[in-house]
Amino acid sequence: MSRAEQGQSAGIVASVNGSAYILAPATGVWLYGHSPWIGFAAILALCLSVIVLGLRSMSPDDEMLGQKR
Repeated sequence: MSRAEQGQSAGIVASVNGSAYILAPATGVWLYGHSPWIGFAAILALCLSVIVLGLRSMSPDDEMLGQKR
């Protein structure tokens, strides 16, 4: 990875972290203001989507290492 790519990656990580500190609380308060259940349902939906995406993208170690059973 070149220095330029490392700088781009660091910039993306920093901007995502910064937006998380601003957008997440504001969005959560806004959703919770409409109905407490909507806020919790949104959090549950995000958590479930992360679990589903994680499970779908996992592969066995042998497959990743290029070995056959």
